[in-house]
Amino acid sequence: SEALLPRNLTIYDYANNKVAKGRISKGQRKVEEPKLILEQSEEVLDMDEDVEHQKRKKDTNENEVDAGHVYNEFTLDFWFMISEYMQPEDVGRFALICKTTHYVASTAKFWYHLYYRYYKPDIELPLRLQPDCMRRLDGLRSAVIRSLFYTYPPFAERPKFSTDLSALKKLQLIGTWFTKTKNLWATCFKFCQKGKKKKKKCIASNVTASWDDDSNDFAQAVADVTDNPEECCKILTIFTARFIPVPTFISQKLFISEAMQPLSKDLRSTKVKLEFVDYSGKFVGMATFDPIVSCKIHDWWSPEYNVL
Repeated sequence: SEALLPRNLTIYDYANNKVAKGRISKGQRKVEEPKLILEQSEEVLDMDEDVEHQKRKKDTNENEVDAGHVYNEFTLDFWFMISEYMQPEDVGRFALICKTTHYVASTAKFWYHLYYRYYKPDIELPLRLQPDCMRRLDGLRSAVIRSLFYTYPPFAERPKFSTDLSALKKLQLIGTWFTKTKNLWATCFKFCQKGKKKKKKCIASNVTASWDDDSNDFAQAVADVTDNPEECCKILTIFTARFIPVPTFISQKLFISEAMQPLSKDLRSTKVKLEFVDYSGKFVGMATFDPIVSCKIHDWWSPEYNVL
């Protein structure tokens, strides 16, 4: 029975015993720990010195390389001349070359040249996109882009709308309305990305005006060529054979959390389900249109955007 009892501790079981058992004594441990810390700190300092030395060496090499190069800065007239041969698809890449090209792509001269380069009198354009109305500098860039979807063949051949409802996720609802087209009802929802609206600023109108000059309008001189209130906006149009009212909880402070187009119960048509949440992500309600004939999503540059 005594063999089953636990063994009593003796003095030889402690660290300072005289009999060696392969255990480091406390006194020896206290001496070795500072040495280890000191060695580690010295290694860290050596590594820091090596990094600083390599950084100084790299900076010196870069300065030596830069000293052997000659850089040329092209004038503004040069970039304006290049921009006259720019294709509409390459405008974005052209504006990203440098600050000067970005400025060129923000001027009225650049967009006027692009507009008249592809303008054709035999193509019917909306009133805002007619040459007489293009004298208005405010929002000139967006107007020219919209006109290219009428006059520029590669843009005109693109699809005028999309049917991918996933593009509406996290967009804020800013308006709803109804229209009647032939035998169909069209329910329209206008969405915009949250936080994308920016303050209007005045840049690059390239018009010299004064208060005493009657030939120039001061409002034109401070107009923003790149202003586009409809930027980042989309319009969802749902066509139904009968009138389906919008739920009463719909307001302009809601966001789309889910947009789906599943099959209806009859398995012969589809329906649209829009799930709305508030600013905190709390579920508010779901709008269901069942059945539908079709649904379309139009971006701000679409020819049908302002017709709806």
